[in-house]
Amino acid sequence: MVEWIINFINLPVQYVLIVASFYLLSGRKITRKELLNSIIKVFIPASIIYQFVYWLGIIYLIISLVLYFSVSRKNEILYWISIVIIAIISDHLATTFIYSIIIHTETYRLILRLILFVIIHLIIIYLIYSLKTRYNLKIPSSIYWVITLLVIITLGIFYFNIFRIYNQTSIEALRVNTLFLIFYFMLTLTLICVIVYINIKIYVVKQNEIEFKNFTEYVQSVEKVNSEMQKFRHDYLNILLGIKGYIKERDLNGLEEYFNKGIFKFEIKTLESNKILGNLNNIQDLSLKGLLFNKASSAIEKDLAITIEVPSPIKVPSNSINLTRILGNLIDNAIENCIEEGTKGINIAIIKQDTFTLFVIQNELKNTDINISKIFTEGYTTKIYGQGLGLANIKKIIDNSPELTLNIWINDCWFNAELFLKGE
Repeated sequence: MVEWIINFINLPVQYVLIVASFYLLSGRKITRKELLNSIIKVFIPASIIYQFVYWLGIIYLIISLVLYFSVSRKNEILYWISIVIIAIISDHLATTFIYSIIIHTETYRLILRLILFVIIHLIIIYLIYSLKTRYNLKIPSSIYWVITLLVIITLGIFYFNIFRIYNQTSIEALRVNTLFLIFYFMLTLTLICVIVYINIKIYVVKQNEIEFKNFTEYVQSVEKVNSEMQKFRHDYLNILLGIKGYIKERDLNGLEEYFNKGIFKFEIKTLESNKILGNLNNIQDLSLKGLLFNKASSAIEKDLAITIEVPSPIKVPSNSINLTRILGNLIDNAIENCIEEGTKGINIAIIKQDTFTLFVIQNELKNTDINISKIFTEGYTTKIYGQGLGLANIKKIIDNSPELTLNIWINDCWFNAELFLKGE
């Protein structure tokens, strides 16, 4: 009777352990609806199958959990499969240890095995969670599916070996299989670490290239502004002589026309660029400063009225490639929309708070008939030409960057984008 009770609670324990491990590692919030549906669609059918063929019930539990929780979020498949592999290793370690010591009562053996399995699994999950949190471990999206495929193959090999020794229930066979699983798991983990390390190095090189490009463009833009200012100063005497002639003749109308068409019209862009450059003094990151100045210069060249406000010193993390990509896309989007609709105004502000930095980008609208709920959908557009306000690419970056949060809304004919960067 006791053995039947232990076997009966074995599956619920595994279900709770695997689901709790997933929510811990993935950082997802538990919703009652999702949990209730998983109990009805996953746990109850698995429990029924488990009573007839226990190993088939466990396989159904694992496969259905992966499919149920990952059907809408394919980037979470890796978490599920990794947790299942950890559960398999924990189960083998617990079984090997319990059957290696002298316990005469099978009931005690089953109880201790279940308790030890839970303890080992929780310890491994906690260690992984601690490393993930401490070092902010993330797998680059470019190799995510390669790693996932490798882990799926690992899971298949694990179960192949489990079924291979199914009829060999001796403790020696179990020990050999446990050692094999641990060795293969460590080998797979090492290979994953090498792949991730190489891709991180490639990522860093690309980031440095982007930062160097932004810095180079920034220096060239500054040189261009200085050149225009020197040209303006070189013509300063001729300008004064021209003004003197109009004053001498008391020709105020001619003086006004000379100023608006002969001086102001040709030098206003240089003066505006110089003003923007001065407003960027509080940005300490040259890559970000170069990006904003280049985008602002592009807007000025297109006769748009752009303002940038940075009231306090701003310093962003050195690995700010995702930040610059998103800001660049948002500003390009604002410029394109202004040109399409014939509006002028673009406002950019960067505000430093205690625990986050806020980036605000606004552009003036004529067409306010924009479906905000569809704005992140790939292919959605509000324009006759170009890509419109579809922000699908930005959403992909946001989804893979937990330190970034983006809010979008429309108010009083202004399209507003607020980007939050977490961190000191």
